[in-house]
Amino acid sequence: SHLSVLSEWWYFATIALADTESFQSDPKWIAERLGIRIRDARNAVERLLQLGLLERCENKKIRTTGKSLTTTFDVPSTFIRRNHIQGLELAADRIQEIPVEERDYSSVTFYADRSRVTEAKRRIENFRRELVAYLEGGKRDDVYRLQVQLLPLTKRTHSKNEVKS
Repeated sequence: SHLSVLSEWWYFATIALADTESFQSDPKWIAERLGIRIRDARNAVERLLQLGLLERCENKKIRTTGKSLTTTFDVPSTFIRRNHIQGLELAADRIQEIPVEERDYSSVTFYADRSRVTEAKRRIENFRRELVAYLEGGKRDDVYRLQVQLLPLTKRTHSKNEVKS
């Protein structure tokens, strides 16, 4: 299934890396740039070629095809959940490694009206698109991952009349 690509964070990172100015098609180079195993880089390239998300040119170099892989919005998937969990683990690792000047991590805890979450998600999506467009407007030298989490910290309470689902 093409969704298996969603389960490992480095698949999307490989696609983005292929669009950088310094990209080299060598799995060893890809592995070093992303901090992953060479085997994982090789597997990612092969799978992305199979899916048509990358293509091999006549000179054996690899480039992106411009084809995008989108997921159905808000559909739960074990692949997508695994990618999200990996993203959180990746953030925990990179916070230790990456200087604060090259990353941002901030959080705020607040009360909220649950009925406004759908609109909040729409606004987050717009913000992500605007920020990515801004960052992609300069040099193509690094690959970043933006993660924005909006998570309830309180468990739902059920009134006597409300049926638990």
